[in-house]
Amino acid sequence: MENYSKHFLQVSAPLISVQFNEKGILHKELVEAFSKYDVKDAIWDNFMIRNRIPVIKYRITYTETHEALLRGKSDKKGDEHSQLSPFNSNSDIFPNGILSEKWFKRYAEERSFAHVYVTSLEGGPKDDELQIEHINKLKSICAELNVHLTVVMASQSEDIDADHERVNRIRLLTGISKGNGMVYINKNHDPASSDIESFVANLFNGYKTVASDFYTHIATRIRQRHRKYYSFPALANLNTRIELTPLFLEARITLKLGFISQFIHPNNLETSIKYLVNAYQNLIDVSLSVRDVMSDPEVSDLDLNFYRRLRMLIDITAFHIVKGYFSLEEPLIALKKYSTHIANVLESFEYGDENLQWSSTQYQLLAELMNMVPRSILIETSLKGSKKKNKNQILKVHFGGVRLFENHKFELISDPAFSYLEAYRLFKREKHQFYSHIEILTNDTDIIHKRIGILNKAAESLKTTVEKCYSDVELDSFFSYIYWKIAEEYRKLNPPNEGSYIAYCEKSFEHIPRSQVALRQTLLKRLLSVTHKGKLSNKTISQVLEAATYSSDIVLPRSALNNFSFPIQLEEGDTSLFTIEPIIIGKNENGELKSEVHLYDDCITQVQLHSKLNLEKLKEILALSDADIKLTVTGLELSYANLSSDSSKTLRSVILKGSSDPGSKLQKIELQEEEDHYKGVFDLILQSNKGTYHDSRVVEFSQKIREVGIHKIDRMNLSFNIQIKPGHEVFDITGHESFPLDKSLASYGSIYHLNPDSDNLEKKAVAISTRSPHIIKSMPLKPNILAKFPDNSDNTIFIGETVHLPIYVSAKNSKIKAEDYEEISLMGTASLVDEAATPLSLDLGTHASWSNMKEDEPLDLKQLYHEGGPAENEYVLHLIIRPKSLQAVLENNDLAKNFKVKLDLSVITKDKNRNKNSENQVLIYPVAETSFGVKASPFDFKLSISPRYREEGSSDMPCPFVIFPSSSQLKAPSDEGYSFMPLAVRLWQVNLMFSDFEQNTRGLEIKSIKIFMEPNNPELAIEEVTEATISRSNVITQMFTTRSKSGFSHRNVTVKFSATIDWKRKGSEDINSSNTHKWDVALPLSDPRVILVAEKLEENRFKMKYVIENPTSRIFNFSTHLITENLNAEWHFDDIRNLAPLQQESMPVLPFNRHSIVYYASVSTEAGLKLLKLPSFKVFDVNYRVSLPTLVTTDDVIVKENNTLYWKP
Repeated sequence: MENYSKHFLQVSAPLISVQFNEKGILHKELVEAFSKYDVKDAIWDNFMIRNRIPVIKYRITYTETHEALLRGKSDKKGDEHSQLSPFNSNSDIFPNGILSEKWFKRYAEERSFAHVYVTSLEGGPKDDELQIEHINKLKSICAELNVHLTVVMASQSEDIDADHERVNRIRLLTGISKGNGMVYINKNHDPASSDIESFVANLFNGYKTVASDFYTHIATRIRQRHRKYYSFPALANLNTRIELTPLFLEARITLKLGFISQFIHPNNLETSIKYLVNAYQNLIDVSLSVRDVMSDPEVSDLDLNFYRRLRMLIDITAFHIVKGYFSLEEPLIALKKYSTHIANVLESFEYGDENLQWSSTQYQLLAELMNMVPRSILIETSLKGSKKKNKNQILKVHFGGVRLFENHKFELISDPAFSYLEAYRLFKREKHQFYSHIEILTNDTDIIHKRIGILNKAAESLKTTVEKCYSDVELDSFFSYIYWKIAEEYRKLNPPNEGSYIAYCEKSFEHIPRSQVALRQTLLKRLLSVTHKGKLSNKTISQVLEAATYSSDIVLPRSALNNFSFPIQLEEGDTSLFTIEPIIIGKNENGELKSEVHLYDDCITQVQLHSKLNLEKLKEILALSDADIKLTVTGLELSYANLSSDSSKTLRSVILKGSSDPGSKLQKIELQEEEDHYKGVFDLILQSNKGTYHDSRVVEFSQKIREVGIHKIDRMNLSFNIQIKPGHEVFDITGHESFPLDKSLASYGSIYHLNPDSDNLEKKAVAISTRSPHIIKSMPLKPNILAKFPDNSDNTIFIGETVHLPIYVSAKNSKIKAEDYEEISLMGTASLVDEAATPLSLDLGTHASWSNMKEDEPLDLKQLYHEGGPAENEYVLHLIIRPKSLQAVLENNDLAKNFKVKLDLSVITKDKNRNKNSENQVLIYPVAETSFGVKASPFDFKLSISPRYREEGSSDMPCPFVIFPSSSQLKAPSDEGYSFMPLAVRLWQVNLMFSDFEQNTRGLEIKSIKIFMEPNNPELAIEEVTEATISRSNVITQMFTTRSKSGFSHRNVTVKFSATIDWKRKGSEDINSSNTHKWDVALPLSDPRVILVAEKLEENRFKMKYVIENPTSRIFNFSTHLITENLNAEWHFDDIRNLAPLQQESMPVLPFNRHSIVYYASVSTEAGLKLLKLPSFKVFDVNYRVSLPTLVTTDDVIVKENNTLYWKP
């Protein structure tokens, strides 16, 4: 940002001036507290972010005198224009400028909206008059400048009351109010730090409105300039072709409003951005209007000065727009605006692809700004902008940038490091001379140093990116590229800087991943071509060794070997001369190779070691064709780790030492046990010209698995020695390499064996269930428990039934010792499944328990191992399915489907030696399972309610006109519940019919029945007359009565009926219960009705009593007619006791009364008839014109179609 003044770029924060009368009481504390709210010269501060930080910061300047405030006073005199105006001939932007840097400086350093005056009360009352004089003078200056004044009275006096009296007197004589006007602080009687911090926080919080009003007033005055007439001095003596037009003034005003709006709303720059965008467009239009003037080779110095200022304003306006969008957390828009800005300037001034140093400066400026902006705003830039405001917008995300396809193609750089790289790419010598407002470098050396500086900034920025944002992303290739570019720049210097070139080449080489062989080989060749002179470091010999792993044509002078200091000890990481292929696999007692084994199985570790070093190539590089070079692996160490969270115990470490004996390609090593590890000996020697040696070896050894868990080869360390004998001299190089093993996913691994015929290594693929060849899982020994169920293929379990299942359990002999286990038990669990064994979610609970044990308590099996032998033991498991909500279960449609209860038996083991929090302490093994069909109930019920009749003496229909004897059970007026209205009682019979369960349920026996009747209306009384009994095959009946408790007439009342049946299976003593549905039945209680009481007399004679009931308080008139036609037998009603004629025109039935009509009849024939059709008795209500149906009260009479009655012989 060195090309731009700080006044142009810094945060536009409201300005506060602070004046200390003397640096005494609380000076240090107040300055420290003020500094927390001071943005100083910051370009960016996070308080600018909208809706992020509620605290507003300010720019604070310190003054020593009252008169310093007058710097912010307007310099306008009379009708003259301000010296900041282009209309004033003394202005630095006269005659055609737009906005001066001095305008920015005025609001950043001179024109404060508030003044804090700190003074003390140390002088005593005699000095108060002088204090009052100073404050009044300061008050007058502040009033003239419209500046808010706050006076802080600091004291350390013990007499606080006296201080308050003095402060009140000063306040009275100066006319300064309380609050933010005058504040008293006593250092000795208040907690200094917290009290001052609170005072400053409250003070500055109250300044928000003050600052907003102050700068709003300024903005209003700026807007009024549109209506002002401008007088312009003569330009006859000025050499300029650029005239000050209204477009210039519009740009000036919108610029001012844009920046003043930042002072009004410093943490919401949305309004400011709108003004600045308009101002930017105005500035571009101005640049287009003067383009012809600037293209003239003989342009004047005055016009060149205007041009430089215009370019500066365009740049800083674009910068503030971009900064504003960052503060609104719209990074994609910000980057688009900046990209557009660069394109606009190059097009407006017809630079095309030139003016590269200016373009580079813009990308440097953007990078510096992005380094200040929180990374949370820059990260996921694509996501922030992916809310498609344009339906044609296509977004493609890259690391460090975004490619945006809209009406125009945008390639936006969202990472500061890449912005620096773009700046580096553009910063070159300009082909043509430009009129520029920034420094243009022309010296090649200066340009190269500038490019190096940009690259260093890119590297530093990339480090910050990695640390803050992408710590898990490998960016070494980017670092390598940057350092490579820096090295190349040092090489371009005249003369080249070889030291820096080599240093950065080495840094670049260090960051190239070893997998990028071509890059490393290219850079190695350059490094070794310049580093062989002089004393060489160990790093150089490691580079030589790496070069010998490639097929390169690098050759060092023969004397280069003398420049090394032997013997050489290389550090870990200096070389990568070996590759390894480890596998850890288990072998069980059957010889099977698996990555999941049990305790005490053999665990085989096999490591293939391969040397990448080409000894012949090493001789070529060192120019030692007659030398003898030998590579020996002197040691190999393997350490293991247990990935289980509960244990650190794992396989023992193995330390192998290299020997001087030539070994075979596959070396099976016998391990020797030490105190805390195993040791062994192996051979891996490669020699350039003696004997037959191989560049690969396979090392194999085994040890017993003695710990449960997931074990892995955690790390491998290899040490080696290289011996170079060019003659009688011997040069030794020693080093070691480490191989940390990650969790590389793989379904197969390779195990090697030696072909005895060809002496060649052959490999065989082995399935890996742990998904990594160097990881093995060990499990506890599995108890060999066998459990058998009885045959249950035809059994069905009913909800609520307890079933006793005999389970036959045995244990085979195994390696398990019962004393090693805290628990070996058998658990039975039940679950509901459908026909496809898919779990169901029903309102049922399944419960399984062993005899004499609690539910969910497992059965102890440790005694089976104490007894020994395979003998079967019988245990009984109790299984029951209980409904969680009975009615919900009975009404669940799922119960109509076929479903089962699945019973699983599992063995549970708990290891004594495992940690209580161990994932392997408790293990569960399934051993057997079976299933049973489930039905809701063994019975399929249907319900019907039929009326019944009792004789008049039962007082079911008490007549209000009949005086009952004192022995009557009717209540007297003095009794509780007495009703002046008669209480009609109706008799009913509930009939519960069920299916033929003998056929469907294999002999269930009903033990007891309970019918439940629950009225919906609490005013209805229900009384059971008889108990529920099986009256006939498959029918359960019970008599009950209904009546009103209070005498209130209820026409219909709904009653809920349900029943519980206790039953058992034949041959079992367990009583089970089944519940029916709940049926809602509406019973008519106060409607008139006709009931038939039919009775068969001797031979073929019948008595039919028709009873008309009137349970209301009204009188009804009925006509009756006994119809004897169209019957299936001949009926005779010739008995003298019959009411004649059979058709009666009208008869009254009194309130709460019964009227009985009895007929005696004989039937001529009954033989051969299954059902005898009874005459039809028609009852018609004369007044209401309705017919009453005839209801039957005996089981001998049935009702069929059209309410026709039949007698069952």
